[in-house]
Amino acid sequence: MRHHVVFLFASMATACAQNAANMSEPPPRKPPAVSSAPAPAPEQRNEPRREPSEEELFGLRLSDPYRWMEKKENAGELKSWLTSEGQRTRQHLELLAGHAKLEERVRELGMSQAFASVVRPVGDLVFYLKTDKGGELRKLVVRSSDGRERVLVDPSTMRTATGGHVSIDHYRPSHDGKWVAYGLAEGGGEITNVYVVETATGRVLPEVLPRIWGEFWVSWRADNSGFYYTQMVPESELHGGDPMQGMRARFHRLGDPVPQDPVVLGPGATAGPPFEPQEFPKVRTFPGSRWSLGFGTGARFEARIFATRAKELSATPGKAAWTTVTEYTDLVRDWAVHGDDLYLLTSKGAPNRRVLRVSLEKPNLADAEVVVAESGDVIEEMAFDAKSLYLHMNHNGRSRLRRLPFGTRKVEDISLPFDGWIDDIVADPLREGSIVHMEGWTREDRYFAFNAKSRAFKDLSLVESSGIDVSEFVADEVEATSSDGTLVPLTILHRKDLPKDGRRNAVLEGYGAYGFSLSPRFKPTHIAWLERGGVYAYAHVRGGGEKGDAWRLAGKGEKKPNSVRDFIACGEYLVREKYTSPSYLAAYGQSAGGILIGRAITERPDLFAAATVSAGFLNTMRFLQGSNGANQKAELGSPDTEAGARALFAMDAFHNIRQGVKYPSAMLATGLNDARSSPWITAKFGAQLRWANAGRPVWLRVEGDEGHGVGSTRRQRFALIADMWSFFLEEMGDPEFRTAGSTR
Repeated sequence: MRHHVVFLFASMATACAQNAANMSEPPPRKPPAVSSAPAPAPEQRNEPRREPSEEELFGLRLSDPYRWMEKKENAGELKSWLTSEGQRTRQHLELLAGHAKLEERVRELGMSQAFASVVRPVGDLVFYLKTDKGGELRKLVVRSSDGRERVLVDPSTMRTATGGHVSIDHYRPSHDGKWVAYGLAEGGGEITNVYVVETATGRVLPEVLPRIWGEFWVSWRADNSGFYYTQMVPESELHGGDPMQGMRARFHRLGDPVPQDPVVLGPGATAGPPFEPQEFPKVRTFPGSRWSLGFGTGARFEARIFATRAKELSATPGKAAWTTVTEYTDLVRDWAVHGDDLYLLTSKGAPNRRVLRVSLEKPNLADAEVVVAESGDVIEEMAFDAKSLYLHMNHNGRSRLRRLPFGTRKVEDISLPFDGWIDDIVADPLREGSIVHMEGWTREDRYFAFNAKSRAFKDLSLVESSGIDVSEFVADEVEATSSDGTLVPLTILHRKDLPKDGRRNAVLEGYGAYGFSLSPRFKPTHIAWLERGGVYAYAHVRGGGEKGDAWRLAGKGEKKPNSVRDFIACGEYLVREKYTSPSYLAAYGQSAGGILIGRAITERPDLFAAATVSAGFLNTMRFLQGSNGANQKAELGSPDTEAGARALFAMDAFHNIRQGVKYPSAMLATGLNDARSSPWITAKFGAQLRWANAGRPVWLRVEGDEGHGVGSTRRQRFALIADMWSFFLEEMGDPEFRTAGSTR
């Protein structure tokens, strides 16, 4: 169920969702360019100003000539420079002869796939987000038991007042399926307005709930009269502060004025546990149970959990008595409620995790019963239907499914439809059975309904198959030896007939943060790279969750250098085994993966020909200056202590750039509406790398109608892939991607 981990990265909130009244519905049109100003010629560069800025912190001397970019009063100057750089990069890419053909192929492959996601069964109905073949954005649909499908919300028919696109970030149906609350974001941002649609008629209610973060879905009350939601502070109360702090959980009754919604948890509630400003208070309800849970969460692996009686919470919003069940130190990452029992998935004392059961009548964790003990397989997540608990197990990078009937300790193994990876398990807590979402590196994703009585799976056929032939490709699962002897899993995708001559173009991708795993995913767009004889590899470095909690902690905070060394070891493996060589090896990472890639290329610039970081976290010493900064302390550490500052310096790519070093060529991507990783982070790193980079190119790819990627259109996603690969191929010397004057 993956309830609680929120991947929010230090940023400056540049995107603010606007009221639905500002949305119009003209015919679809191409999003406007970042700026209408004349674009410079590709060879021209307008370098940003450098200002002397020196700081000493716990003996660390920090030179930061681009600190001016962080200041709000300089936002116009920064945007102007980024816009100019984005246009310059666009012109350069369009000069590459093979670029248009590659982008066309990427789009052809990508558009051949239809998607279903966030599937939610409610009684005889199944709700989900669907992206059609050839479609750009997800739409909210509902399917009845006879297989008929109806569209409830289609963002492709909407435009913002300025012509930007609109996307669905989240939704949740009521327990009876009568209503659906959904969040719409503008311009690829993630700050949404929440609306409510009536399932039977498609009628949208007049109330609009503003400023809801895109990952924070609502939780309906058992009587379906309304829902609990977590809201950001109003813009009028920011006063230059962090918009990702001070959130509060509220209750909205359908038909009531939204401004009068009572605060039930967090700042403004008259009772309940205290919250740090950077914590996100949430409330969750469970049909069939007398209890409601409250949570303190954030950009961390663990959660605080509180319990109260649902009846008391309904009768006295904001005044209910909450009992603390777990603290962050209890290392709880998932939970499920059945009746009066709370099931907890914890890694405390069990790195591969175990399942505990405690009564909510007397929730003393010290007396909790172990219902599923730790084993050699990692327990990834839990889900529950009316009669049983489902467990997703990670067995050497492949999924296993187990089932525990409530009230017993007899865990059953369930044979899956194929050998692959479970992306999600969903179930209706009022009925038996579940829905399992599966895919593999070379296996297209499918949704299967599990019948608990017959123990059989049925393909739901929510979307049609792409029909893409992947028989020519294979995934090698190997291990690279890191500098300390640790064996690091490495997945290598390539053609079956690939010659190992050290001359293949290769991309190595990594992430390594927040316990997030690079689990098997079917990506048809990658065939455009593989069919050219290229290699695409995934480094499963420490900091991710591939090998349980011990693996996550071994790449966290002051141990982040382990992640970087693991990534370097994977690159060295590809070279040693002659999949490629440094002249043909590129590195790629996005978001928190920017820490990994930024430090890998500054640590071992000789190992890579090129690198791309998309929306990357590249200046960790300054994360507190961006929105949601304080919330990152749990994962990254704090610059307020000497140990924390030194750890942050070690992972800070910006501060580890040295003048005159021949770093790999780089293309850095950012969206001006990114509310997770502020554009100034990319701007600072790009400017510093170019200043120091001994003549190697540094390109900034800038999009005006885009954010962190969550709400991007498929056109935008495919364009980024084609741009990145075209840049790589140019740097690797591919004849189709050479420009005039190229020395490769």
